[in-house]
Amino acid sequence: MIKPTRIRTALAVALLAAAPMAFAAPQASGAAAGQSQASKPTSGSDSVTGTITSVDSGTDVVAVKTKDGKKLRIPLSASSISKVKKGDKIAVSLSYSARGK
Repeated sequence: MIKPTRIRTALAVALLAAAPMAFAAPQASGAAAGQSQASKPTSGSDSVTGTITSVDSGTDVVAVKTKDGKKLRIPLSASSISKVKKGDKIAVSLSYSARGK
């Protein structure tokens, strides 16, 4: 059985590590979306669960396979990477919002 502490630690670290990735994704410009960014801010949240398929302590990255077969690579802190192992279940939640210009 997976300890709740292990899941909470992995979740918290994954949230912090994944937050900058939300801003790296290309976003439609105001003209392409038909509205200015000021009138329609881009924000949202998402969550995913899966199983850790590998742990790379050299790069502090875990590979995760979701229930629908998607593969993710999630960076963790050095202190958290030592607390997870292959086969652990992980839940990742992400909230994001666009930065104003």
